Amino acid sequence: MKTRLTAGSFIETLTREELAEELRSFGKSWREEVSRGVRFRRRSFTGTVDANGALTITETGPAEGMLWSVTRLCFAQGTPGANGVNIYANEAAPSNMLWRGLTSNASPADTGVVLVSGDSLVIAGTGLTVAETVVITAGIKEVPTMLGWSS
Repeated sequence: MKTRLTAGSFIETLTREELAEELRSFGKSWREEVSRGVRFRRRSFTGTVDANGALTITETGPAEGMLWSVTRLCFAQGTPGANGVNIYANEAAPSNMLWRGLTSNASPADTGVVLVSGDSLVIAGTGLTVAETVVITAGIKEVPTMLGWSS
């Protein structure tokens, strides 16, 4: 549908039918998103310490349209060393640090450590026992992004 402007220019707008279809489509995708609901997951992340005593584990974060609230972390296997391991979003850089010095169990604040779709979870540490297998377990609350405000 075209509308004539007083200045003589034309703009293209949606017809009633096109607008109704767009609203139906949005409503359907919104209902599908919300119906996925909140899921509680247990995950484990495994890596091997390199010859320099360093460890880096990178895991893909939540799927598109979801977010994670990591509510529990546990150094389940391996020797944590004096400084433990650090937890980051996307890359092991100080500006991305979410949790510092995990050596045993941790329950991050009320909302947990939040990762959004597109993020990855990075576990990194140094001064660990060479060639040792390290396992970090986590409790994750997976939530549709649209419901993130209520979780």
